[in-house]
Amino acid sequence: MTHRLVHIHVPKAAGNSVRNALAAHYAAERIFSGLHEPDFGDIAPEAFDFFSGHIGFDLAQKLDAEPVVILRDPVDRFLSVYHYWQERYHRNDGHTRRGPILATHLPIEEFAERFDEPALTEELFNRMTWQMAWSHLLERRRKIAHDITHQELLARALANLERCAVVGFSDQLDIFASRCESRFGAALTIGRDNVTQARSQLNDISPALRTAIERWMPLDIALFSIARDRWGAAS
Repeated sequence: MTHRLVHIHVPKAAGNSVRNALAAHYAAERIFSGLHEPDFGDIAPEAFDFFSGHIGFDLAQKLDAEPVVILRDPVDRFLSVYHYWQERYHRNDGHTRRGPILATHLPIEEFAERFDEPALTEELFNRMTWQMAWSHLLERRRKIAHDITHQELLARALANLERCAVVGFSDQLDIFASRCESRFGAALTIGRDNVTQARSQLNDISPALRTAIERWMPLDIALFSIARDRWGAAS
């Protein structure tokens, strides 16, 4: 592939599957291996042609590469994070981290009420909107939050989505693959990697639990709804 790409990886939004499908079109030495914002440090972006990580749009735009992103229904993503953290805890790669500990030891109804936990705030509180506006990292949010309204934050995230080469959705990966092929001339084979095995489904949760979860993500719900209207299957 001749295009330089940066995949903005929203956690639990088919990110590993999309990363692997895109990376297959690049030479290994031209793929940057970092996944988190601190990993990018003082790298020379020109040394790489493909980036994929849990990074915000602010960092992504500095890499001189075309951004692509996959979004997921925010309530569904919350459920997936909760159950994924339980899996991590039980396979002993998350047993010392606060998120997996809470997800494992609290029923989801109690977990959804823990607004006092920084680990949950960073991962779940309007995560997609902050990631697309600037960065999901709490230290970066805190520097900005007092100087911007919710409406301005949402508007910035939407404006940045408009700047992405391709916007897709976790339940419409075939459409994302088709649009990437049209845009970049590369056929993608998107598998199902890092899928949470045992988890609640959207249709299974009670109205009360849905209401509790939605308190975490009013901006993400608005962002997803608008994005779906613009770039969903009917677009």
